[in-house]
Amino acid sequence: MLAYVDVDLDPILGPAKRINITLRPTILQIIDMRAKARGMNRSEYLAYAGIHFESPDSQTSLNKSGT
Repeated sequence: MLAYVDVDLDPILGPAKRINITLRPTILQIIDMRAKARGMNRSEYLAYAGIHFESPDSQTSLNKSGT
């Protein structure tokens, strides 16, 4: 049996904060496409990616030089 529970994280993480970023249109299209494929909106996808990009379980590591 599988169940989903909607949990309000505001008491733990605090409320969301609006930010402005600059991205090339093609990058934004890719983000939107990937977010939609996962049932997320753009903000949810970017937040998830930001948290998990360099998680201890991830093999991905990137610095500004791209290495």
